[in-house]
Amino acid sequence: MLSSVNSVGVFVGDGAVRMVQGGDEAIRHYEEGRTCFIRSDHIPRLAECTTQITADLGLHKGAMHTEIFCSKGKSGATMHSDYDINFALLVRG
Repeated sequence: MLSSVNSVGVFVGDGAVRMVQGGDEAIRHYEEGRTCFIRSDHIPRLAECTTQITADLGLHKGAMHTEIFCSKGKSGATMHSDYDINFALLVRG
């Protein structure tokens, strides 16, 4: 997935995020143990699911977005709280 998208977010340390090009640069960050994330608009099937969940919840289109996070090492995200409501689905780990 990291090699097939245009833009990948990377936690580069101390909670800082940098956007990088997909492909070799994103894979290098992943292999070095950094946490990477991709917005759902780069993943058609996930975008479809997001649209359906938004409709099922009675929210207006665009009220919700999804992201996929991946990491080989420890999470690069520091302890924090978000300003919005969210939920996570752990696939493996």
